Amino acid sequence: MNKLTVQSSCCSPNEAVNESGFSKEIYNFYDSVAKGEGPYNSSENRFSPQGPTQKIKEYLISGSKKRILDMGSGMGTTLIGLAKEHTLGKQFIGIDFSENMVSKARENSKELEIELQKKVGFFKGDLKDLPYMDEQFDFAYSECVMNLVPDREKVISEAYRVLESGGLFVYTDFVSFKPVTDEVREHEGLVCGCRGGSLSLSENVRILEKQGFRNIECIDYSIDKDERDKRLRSEHDSIKEEHQKLVQESPEVAKFIDEELGYYLIVAKK
Repeated sequence: MNKLTVQSSCCSPNEAVNESGFSKEIYNFYDSVAKGEGPYNSSENRFSPQGPTQKIKEYLISGSKKRILDMGSGMGTTLIGLAKEHTLGKQFIGIDFSENMVSKARENSKELEIELQKKVGFFKGDLKDLPYMDEQFDFAYSECVMNLVPDREKVISEAYRVLESGGLFVYTDFVSFKPVTDEVREHEGLVCGCRGGSLSLSENVRILEKQGFRNIECIDYSIDKDERDKRLRSEHDSIKEEHQKLVQESPEVAKFIDEELGYYLIVAKK
């Protein structure tokens, strides 16, 4: 894991979109996952490496934050885990664009003790138009979502709006070391898998600074991403076959995602 401190004063093709602005392919993919279709079901309940999630928890607990927003909460795996471990937390809110994902997360949250369930809520909503008051939260995070959203700047501006002064925004996603090729950007599987919408690290920082964030830190978790990819291919035949097909049919695309994409955690302060 490499750490870079930055001194600081979507990425989908133009196809039909749903009401939240996500492409039909992205919406259908994650909606189907919520129904238990494909390899991401009871045995795969998260879409990002574990290492960055652990780091999010460290930032949350060390900063004693109490009002937490998960932007793109999926099945609720991370938020539920945080509610269990962060005893000082008062409010844990997850928002997702898929009604089926929200239902899945709500079902999963029933594993919590009754008192914890009162602190946790999952809701359907639009990340670029959050249904929350200004400065309602002191900690917001997102895992493997920024590369999916059709308007990253608007989503990040919303994160800034709902955070109080001194609040932290932490997100994880793929970043590109070279400009993403059209073949990668327009590949349906890579778009849905967050890779197609990758931006450079400097562009991520630029957008954060433009919205007003400061004290930006970037931590490299590319090794964690590589290890997770290998594990998924070894445990799920469909993922292995999909990768093999990509290597055979589009070797340059496969080489690009293996060599020119990293995975980073980025934290910024309001």
